[in-house]
Amino acid sequence: QAVNIANAWSDHRFDSSHDTETGYRTETMLCHPIMSRNGNIVAALQCVNKLSGRPFDSEDEETFGVLSKMFADIIENQVSIESVCSMMDRTDVHPDAKETVLMYNASKNPQASRSGARKGTYTGSESTVRSGNRKHSGANAKSHSSTSGAANCRKAMILRWDLNYVQEFEQGYDSIFKLVPLAFEFLGLRKEHGVSDAALSSFTRSIAQDYLPVAYHNFLHAFATFHLVFLVVVEMLGDKRHNLQSGIGLQPIDLVALFIAALGHDVGHRGSNNGFEIATMSDLAVTYNDLSPLENHHAAVTWQKLRSLRSSFSDTLPHDSLRRLRSVIVHSILKTDMAKHNEHVTWLRSGNVRDVADSALDVGTRAGASKSGAAENGLGEPAKDLCAAILHCADIGHPCLPWSMHKHFSLLACTELFEQFQSETALGLPTLPFMGKDPRGPLRDMGHSQSGFVTFVVMPAWHALNS
Repeated sequence: QAVNIANAWSDHRFDSSHDTETGYRTETMLCHPIMSRNGNIVAALQCVNKLSGRPFDSEDEETFGVLSKMFADIIENQVSIESVCSMMDRTDVHPDAKETVLMYNASKNPQASRSGARKGTYTGSESTVRSGNRKHSGANAKSHSSTSGAANCRKAMILRWDLNYVQEFEQGYDSIFKLVPLAFEFLGLRKEHGVSDAALSSFTRSIAQDYLPVAYHNFLHAFATFHLVFLVVVEMLGDKRHNLQSGIGLQPIDLVALFIAALGHDVGHRGSNNGFEIATMSDLAVTYNDLSPLENHHAAVTWQKLRSLRSSFSDTLPHDSLRRLRSVIVHSILKTDMAKHNEHVTWLRSGNVRDVADSALDVGTRAGASKSGAAENGLGEPAKDLCAAILHCADIGHPCLPWSMHKHFSLLACTELFEQFQSETALGLPTLPFMGKDPRGPLRDMGHSQSGFVTFVVMPAWHALNS
């Protein structure tokens, strides 16, 4: 907590040696700790002798508290940068692992900036799935054995971290489409906003049709991300899922937006990263002036799809809630650009999640009975940043899945990377050597780059989220 001293020389904690040596006279002091994400004091701010000559007051303490959070963000970000630089100097880290990390920190590596910072290094696609004959846990297969118990089985499936997406897709898209409304129902979002099964089904089917048959950034990945978002939200809520705002400080409309953003966050992805789009001056790069062209495209298509079904929502959502819905969807999808990765990690580590709960309490006091007002004006940027951070972690989160699924997605990710490498080579563009390894070759050749991605990209993000 802050230490506010009205008379420094009369306080036994004050060291007067500096004043004695310099002749300066310290009268008043205000000190505030700078806290790490784990609650440890890593530094302190100190201010002496208020210009007015009066002691520091509660307003000064509040201002200092804000400044301490700002400095905490700066320190955390610097630590993150230094950890990457330190890792680059290590001799026990394979070059492939270093190249993988640099691809997600393009500002520190000119070549990576040209070749691009790929979003989500891992993949899976209906058109390229080759593991359909693999043996999987029999639990998921049994869920289809009884027609009478299908609904209950699906409810149990949606809560499983080991849900086998590939196996479910082999049953056809209908199997997946039926799982989406269950997530909304489990959290009471359908009842809260009157979002019907028909509306959810129409949107899901429509958005799925616009995903391209690329190795990773396809609808299988979109659903896997949606499911991981749902699981993270459920874990964060614990036993408070019937009181969403008190659980994690998010309004129901924000969770609706977050789930929709997860389903559409890579729609229309072409299988190459932003760097490639920009280097080739593609139509998307030109349209969006080289600023996150893929993410801007995904956000635009997602909202266009939702707007085409707006009649399904307009009967139950007032205009300001629709504005809030759009705001969270666009913000969350734009923040899936892997160039924003360190921003997410720093934000989570700095304890800003607490601001969401604080804002929620403030909204509850100010907005009162105005549910729509709270939805639009409401939780502001902290809530939107929390939604974006959850989506980002889910987007890169398949290492959290069982090994068979992680391995499957990883190999398909390498397929997409290899295809981009071949295109870059053919066009005479800069390349990253680790992307040039054919995933059809020995599995160990993929190991260094994948372990680098997991160790230095995924784990810091998920550890920060968990804290």
